[in-house]
Amino acid sequence: MLPVGYLPCSQDPPAGRNMAGVIDEIVAEAQMAEASGFDGCFITEHHQQPDGYIPNPLLMAGLIGVKTKRIRVGTCVLLLPLHHPIQVAEDCAIVDLATRGRLTLSVGVGYQAADFDAFGVAQSERGSRIDEGVEILRRAFSGERFSFDGKHFKLKSVMVSPAPYQAGGPPVWIAAWTQAGLRRAGRLADGWIADPIQSLQIVKDFAARYREAATKASRKPFVCLMRDAVIASNMREAEQASGPTMVTHRPGAASDVEAGNQARLPDRTLPAAGWPAAPAGA
Repeated sequence: MLPVGYLPCSQDPPAGRNMAGVIDEIVAEAQMAEASGFDGCFITEHHQQPDGYIPNPLLMAGLIGVKTKRIRVGTCVLLLPLHHPIQVAEDCAIVDLATRGRLTLSVGVGYQAADFDAFGVAQSERGSRIDEGVEILRRAFSGERFSFDGKHFKLKSVMVSPAPYQAGGPPVWIAAWTQAGLRRAGRLADGWIADPIQSLQIVKDFAARYREAATKASRKPFVCLMRDAVIASNMREAEQASGPTMVTHRPGAASDVEAGNQARLPDRTLPAAGWPAAPAGA
């Protein structure tokens, strides 16, 4: 059977005044998802948002994990270029041990300037940082000492202890919607997370490109399809309810929300002439 996961809303627009309540709701929703037969619950990451957007998805995943028994927990996604991979590996090991091997680590390069500004990381470095980060994570999850000499990270005889519960560490998925990102996911990841904005026709094209890259790297492809869903009595209510959160979930949607045009979300389909130019650091 096709596994189905759940991504709860992790913010309280517009001012984030009830984030304690949001955390309670996330845990309750995860427990309900587990009781209803869902297979996972995953948390995303953003920073410096007035609506209180949860900035630490691994910590939240651990909280969900200790309140559930069966479903997988994890990130979707953790912005790996913002973090030191050894710290991420240590945090992953603890969550994986506490949940008895139920952690999935999904990572992405990020796209919001405020996220990079919070950590003093140049957005143009995000591609090379995630490449190095994933390689370090893989080595760290082994529990053995290793050294690494990269552009951003230089490590000498380090080890992550304790080792994760899952042999070799938790699965690592990568979210991507550019040529470079799809090749990266195929080359480095255990799975690819699709862009929730695109039509199924475009997602199929992306998936074919990802599978080609994974096959070339001798990896078994795994596709995670993301779709947004809002429960409401009609479309107008759904648009009004979803508008505030779409500002951060859908790049470029802020102007539509401010103008009251929540339904007119950005169309990032592929032009007939080919791929759009990738942003710097993709």
